Amino acid sequence: MRITCPNCAAQYEVGAGLISEDGRDVQCSACGHTWKQFGDGRVEEIPDEDTSDAAADEPEPEYEADDADAEEQPEGEVTVTRVPRRELDPDARRILREEAQREAARRRTRHVTAIEMQPDPALEVAPPAEEPAAPAYSAQRRRSGGGGMFPDIEEINSTLSAGTEADRDLTEPASASGAFRSGFLLMLALAILIMALYLAAPWLAAQVPALEPALAGYVGGVNSFRMAVEGLLQGAAEWIDGLSA
Repeated sequence: MRITCPNCAAQYEVGAGLISEDGRDVQCSACGHTWKQFGDGRVEEIPDEDTSDAAADEPEPEYEADDADAEEQPEGEVTVTRVPRRELDPDARRILREEAQREAARRRTRHVTAIEMQPDPALEVAPPAEEPAAPAYSAQRRRSGGGGMFPDIEEINSTLSAGTEADRDLTEPASASGAFRSGFLLMLALAILIMALYLAAPWLAAQVPALEPALAGYVGGVNSFRMAVEGLLQGAAEWIDGLSA
């Protein structure tokens, strides 16, 4: 049950069984104010202790309960009898004091937290971190309106085509040089074979007489080719000598 001091508005949490429906005198541990608290939430002010003590010091008039006094009392008038002030229960006083201490501690904690949360004007504000520049590929994708997660098929095809053309450009010179080397080696091997057969023709004819006519024709053809080449070289040399003269 929550009760509130009518003087300083301090709030306390007490057990519901401590406050009965007939009411109970409670005292605020924060300001010392005393009042009567009822179980349904109503409060009743209790006069200050000084006034009560002064009233207690005055002698109370004695009344004789006789029929004459009863007849003299006007009808409807209510006789007010002073209710003696009851002392606050020690358990209730301890509970109220503990609640007041907890409330004061919570207020101090909130005050300290509010001070700590205030920003320090002396601190410099760190500049915002620069965002990394987006790749050119992403920018091109955004300009073209492609917002999907997968790359554009046309871009992939163009990249593959460019790579294929570059590979072909690098491969063509290598292929040409390989073909030239292969042809040169083939001609060299053929010349060596012709020369070897030309030089070995007499030995082959002696070893295999049946091959003698073919070998004789082969040797004659080689001699004719050799003489023709020799004539061409001699003519070229004379032509060069004529130009220089």
